[in-house]
Amino acid sequence: MMWVSDVQEQVRVFAVTDDDAEMARGIAKNIGAPVGVPLQETDDDEGAEGIGGIKITWFANGVPEPRFTQSIRGKYVVLVCSIVGDAILKSRLLEMATRAARDSHAGFILVVIPYSVFWRSDKKDKSGMELGAKYEAEKIKLAGAHHVLLCDLHNDTVEGFFDAPDTITVQSVLLEYAKKLGTLGALAAADIGAGKKTKLAAAFLGVPYGMTDKSREGQRDNVDLSGIYGVNYAGVEVGIFEDEILTARTIEESAGWLKNFAKGAAVYAFCSHAPFMYVDGALERLSYVDKTIITNTVAVPATPTPELRALITNGAIEIIDVSPVFGDAVGRIINFESFGSLHAFRKMD
Repeated sequence: MMWVSDVQEQVRVFAVTDDDAEMARGIAKNIGAPVGVPLQETDDDEGAEGIGGIKITWFANGVPEPRFTQSIRGKYVVLVCSIVGDAILKSRLLEMATRAARDSHAGFILVVIPYSVFWRSDKKDKSGMELGAKYEAEKIKLAGAHHVLLCDLHNDTVEGFFDAPDTITVQSVLLEYAKKLGTLGALAAADIGAGKKTKLAAAFLGVPYGMTDKSREGQRDNVDLSGIYGVNYAGVEVGIFEDEILTARTIEESAGWLKNFAKGAAVYAFCSHAPFMYVDGALERLSYVDKTIITNTVAVPATPTPELRALITNGAIEIIDVSPVFGDAVGRIINFESFGSLHAFRKMD
């Protein structure tokens, strides 16, 4: 570990890609450190704050070369990168940026991954498969990361693929939003795996909850949902809490059942990660959901579809900034402070 006595002087926060700039700025603001955002090849090497940034040179053969444009020798470097959209490229850029920090003699490298699509590849459910999440974790370690910060994993066992991880939750921010909303009369667990967290959320909100009877083969097949049991949802506004929404098939089936069969008054979907913004057909599957509340662990695509833009504009999709939660976590890691409360519910600022 590296002792930090002067954050402004010793710590540098860098966004690996343009999509990570908002989160990186939020983290840097929270801990009081300079931030470097990605630079174009024609940009001045000092960047907006004089600490430079990561500039990517593209060779004629299509190979990228990220480099730090200012010295990071001996610095505590925080690299921020969510891996979604062009996931293979972003994974490679994070790996290369981590290695560049190591080869540039950074004193300590903390990699912050708010979300990665690869964490879903957490088990071998067919022969001949790889454990994608484990492979990604090994690449980051071999590239030179000293510590990794993760968030709301779909399967908590992914944390075990890393040597020095910390995992936080932003579900508490969503719960605080739901509490302030004050209209939810019940919760529904979208599948058995969400049952424990839904039970805790229901206790926090003081409402009943029901469980889903659902089956599915693989991640791309249709969801077979026979019902949600345990609560009379008639005339009630219902909340569904998920760690992520990818294809939105589970939400579509659950919300459709709550509306059409249980006669629920409204359905609100809450999720930490929103990779569905990058998945064809997912927005249409949210048609039964009255409002979807997400966080910015996944950035809105640089060129959003007209449908996505309209849903955000009219409030059907609301985005909550959780960079203060990540900033708090990074600050605690830097200062060797207790991390326990960030694993549980956290009130919004």
